[in-house]
Amino acid sequence: MKELEDDFGAEMAAELLELFLFDTGRRISSLSHLIERHDVKALCAETHSMKGSCGNIGAERMANLCRQLEQCLTLKTEPKLLIDRLRSLTLGLEREFLMIKSALNAETDTTVKSCATEISSGGSGTCGVTESSAPTGAARVG
Repeated sequence: MKELEDDFGAEMAAELLELFLFDTGRRISSLSHLIERHDVKALCAETHSMKGSCGNIGAERMANLCRQLEQCLTLKTEPKLLIDRLRSLTLGLEREFLMIKSALNAETDTTVKSCATEISSGGSGTCGVTESSAPTGAARVG
């Protein structure tokens, strides 16, 4: 998240991560249904889009799993083996996604706790927010 904040600012990074979490959660759910329906074309599209999203936010292990999914979809192999491999990779994506989501939630919790500590100890109450970093139209704190 720090790299995203450095590149885009805290507000935009938070929005990008929120969009990533929503969109990727939906896409992973979709993969299982597409595997069951043997919809290779839609699987390719979902996997490719997810690979790009993962790469954009730095979720390299997820992007790598997506690459493996894409490669599986191009193999000429027995359908049962292919489906088993696709399911396995999808489960890997789900696990990795949950780890990322958990890490982001923990980071958010830490930031909130840090801010609460600052306020309760008589700090400035800005929690690291300055006029220049506050969202447009936000009330000035402090």
